[in-house]
Parts: sequence; C-alpha cells; structure tokens
Amino acid sequence: MNSVTWPQPRGDALHGEFYRHCAAHDLRFQRCLACARWRHMPRNYCAHCGSGDWEWAQSSGQGVVRTWTVCHRAFHPGVVGDLPYVVALVEFEPGVRLIARLDHIDADAVRLDLPVEIWFDEIAPGIVLPRVRPREAA
Repeated sequence: MNSVTWPQPRGDALHGEFYRHCAAHDLRFQRCLACARWRHMPRNYCAHCGSGDWEWAQSSGQGVVRTWTVCHRAFHPGVVGDLPYVVALVEFEPGVRLIARLDHIDADAVRLDLPVEIWFDEIAPGIVLPRVRPREAA
C-alpha cells in the first residue's frame, strides 16, 4: 500500500463501477453493444451511435504511452513526497485512452509509444487506482 494519501476517486454511479473493477484488479472499460465502440470516461450513452446498451468489457491491460508530463509541483498535499512523478496518457489495446500515473521508470526514460501495462495501487483500504509501468518484455 502506498504511504501517500492521494485524492480518492468518486465512488458513485458509473465512476464507482469503474473503480470497483479496479479494486478487484480488473481493468474494464465500457463497450457499446450496438456499434462495438469502446469508451472511457464511463457514460450512459454511446457518443458514436447514441445507444444506451453497453457492457463492462475486460481490457488486456496493455497499452502504449501517447503523451506524458512530469509533475514537479504538488497540486495536492498528499503527493508532496512523490515529486517528481510522471502522468501519462495511455492508449490501451481496445483503443481506449486513460490518464494514469506512470511508475517504475525514470522520467528521462519515458518515450512516445513506450509499451506499458496496468498495475493496481491500493492507496487506502478498498481504494485502488489504476496505474501503469513499462512492460517487462517490451
């Protein structure tokens, strides 16, 4: 468990469902049952076709870094001890993009299209955040 007290995610509605999957160490995104498009952030209706029929579909948890930033300033008191840290926009294999902290790598070593995988960090009892790290085999 991380010793840093990070801001906690919303636990309500569809956001809460996403984080409950994360708490089970299961990365799932919504997929429209009408047009098969994947999406994130969670929402009730497909932005492509307007359908309200969808499911939580499992992701492989593997993706690539599309862009990133190195945070040198704490925007929340809970992260002061972790500075600097990397936040990346990751495109996962179904084409869904997620912003997550990128760990287990020096900021200078991050590069475009870096292959990454999901890992889950329990920041408080029952509160699990999806984070990414470089893939071992990449």
